[in-house]
Amino acid sequence: MTSVAITGLIYHAVSRSRMYITWDGLALIILYLGGMYVIYQNLL
Repeated sequence: MTSVAITGLIYHAVSRSRMYITWDGLALIILYLGGMYVIYQNLL
């Protein structure tokens, strides 16, 4: 997650597209949800 955040700081999204969230924000959300799934998959 840290590497995605650092890469997002180095390579800014130059053009403002119609998407509200950028690629680095989307990658952080996916990594966070994937980590939560791995941690809590045995508790269900």
